[in-house]
Amino acid sequence: MTTPTRMTTPKRLFVIDCMALAFRSFYAIMRPMTTSGGTPTSAVLGSANFLSKLITEQKPDYLVAATDSREPTFRHALYDKYKANRTAMPPDLAAQLPHFFQLFDALGIKVLRESGLEADDLIGSIALEHAGPGLEVKIVSGDKDFMQLVNEHVSIWRPKKGDEAEIIDVKGVFEKFGVTPAQVIDTLAIMGDTSDNVPGVHGIGEKGAAKLINEYGSLEAIYANLDKVANKKHHDALAASRDNAFLSQKLVTIKRDCSGMHPLADYAFDGALALANDKLLKLYRDLEFRVLATKVEAAMAKAGKTPAAAGAAGAAAHRGGAGAPPRAGGAAKTGQGTFGREVRAEHTGLQGVLALAVVAAAQAHVEDGAEHVAVFRTEGSGVELAVVDHVAVQHVDRPAGRRDRDRDVGRDGRRAAGMDAAAKSAESGGAHETAGCRNPRRCGSGRFSRRRL
Repeated sequence: MTTPTRMTTPKRLFVIDCMALAFRSFYAIMRPMTTSGGTPTSAVLGSANFLSKLITEQKPDYLVAATDSREPTFRHALYDKYKANRTAMPPDLAAQLPHFFQLFDALGIKVLRESGLEADDLIGSIALEHAGPGLEVKIVSGDKDFMQLVNEHVSIWRPKKGDEAEIIDVKGVFEKFGVTPAQVIDTLAIMGDTSDNVPGVHGIGEKGAAKLINEYGSLEAIYANLDKVANKKHHDALAASRDNAFLSQKLVTIKRDCSGMHPLADYAFDGALALANDKLLKLYRDLEFRVLATKVEAAMAKAGKTPAAAGAAGAAAHRGGAGAPPRAGGAAKTGQGTFGREVRAEHTGLQGVLALAVVAAAQAHVEDGAEHVAVFRTEGSGVELAVVDHVAVQHVDRPAGRRDRDRDVGRDGRRAAGMDAAAKSAESGGAHETAGCRNPRRCGSGRFSRRRL
């Protein structure tokens, strides 16, 4: 009698493309977030929320990140115009990079960087070295170049705003590109890549490239049978761009043999420890991520850990009590204190229907356990923003001559109903928060000022 084979669930290694995450988080927020001292934090906050969710929900067995070399890479040596069309990194994002990498350090996520190589090459080498029947590799990125690495043990874990991540496996690559993962390199070589200034074959796009690859199998086979290409436009384009096509093939190929890779054990990850430690708590307090800091404190308490003592100013800011600095973007009105769990709003400058709807919606969310609720009220020549729990009252100047429009909005029941949407907190997982306005493009234009929490 044969003993039945016991099936075991493969462990999972998540590999994060650092700069893809930084840019995605930075551009996900329409207006910048800053600390009370003016330090930009949008990309760090977005990344912190994303990583926290990934760790909590996916519970990776192994976790590592990779970033690009500061020096030119071997691709620049092959083609001096490689990525030459890219503009400089936005100053507000560049200013956040030290804190961005501190976040990875605080979470215990090793970040790999190798001179002369891109993050893609490090990720490709990790995937090739470690993926197998006992270990699935998930590449956390939205970059289409990684589709060339996909196989039965390697997939792409593509973040999607507001939704669960999209998993791209072998079948998914064919659905996206119309070719197999093994044919992605040659398809990219023909279609080129404007974002990296990879020339490709001018005049042939993604669909045309996929059709040619499916018909002939490879870039080499296409040129070996160039006289058989019936489409004259494609024939002429290929004939004129032979050198660029094979150059592009080299440029888009991800290296999979980088030396000096770490053993798998170096990427072992403990999610409970990552989300409950003093280093992470200090970073969140320093950046005034109050909700995230509270979650770390709760996790530490659950684990029986006592947070290290915070400085007087930092502790006061975190509690939202006396001496707590306001969020940047508006001057705090002196003597206002904070709104506690009890929601209060004056009707000055607003029609009763709007004020009552605001208070009702805010109170409902507070009772439902929401950590922050934003409430607008008018006072004098400005709009006052009260945030329930931990954050001081803010006063934001309003352009003169807009009071009548505010009253019009107050009479609009649809605006009143829309205030319910204001009860979401950016730090509770959303990229940003718009209070008092259904249409984000109109917020901040005088009807209501939009603030990030």
